[in-house]
Amino acid sequence: MMIRSRYDQPSLLARLWLRIGAFLGKTLLWLVGLGLLGWLASTAWFAWQHSGPVSPDEQIPPGEAAMTQGIIQTAVRIVDQHREGTRYLRDAHAKAHGCVKAEVSVPADLDPALRQGVFAEPGKTWQAMMRLSNGNAYRSSTASAMRAAWRSNCSMCQVSSCWRTSRRGPNKTS
Repeated sequence: MMIRSRYDQPSLLARLWLRIGAFLGKTLLWLVGLGLLGWLASTAWFAWQHSGPVSPDEQIPPGEAAMTQGIIQTAVRIVDQHREGTRYLRDAHAKAHGCVKAEVSVPADLDPALRQGVFAEPGKTWQAMMRLSNGNAYRSSTASAMRAAWRSNCSMCQVSSCWRTSRRGPNKTS
């Protein structure tokens, strides 16, 4: 419903709201356009910066030794924070939760660029031991920690025996 004056034209208040609405609409369109243009430019720049073949030689960035020392100092500080009196606690994995025997198979159709180290021979199967634990520095419930460790670790390989299958029998994981 438009407020009209007796001269059959929109009132001053109606014209003011129409102009404010038109201004806000145009501003919103400009902002969306600029946002899309910025996203497109940053995507193109990132693709250009990170294109090309990966060098087989190790590339050590400048200042790596200083960064490594910083990480070591941070780890020592965290361990000091977890200290109880004269006893030092671990900074992570305060409670070991279990190990499983596993088989890690290299896919036969693995991309040649990824065939490095133990993945160099397609189709080869490696025997492995996998340690399940949480990253918490403080002790917690074993059951909840085992569930979290199982969800984060066991999906990466074919597990032949583990705490889940040992209680329920082989090949029964639910």
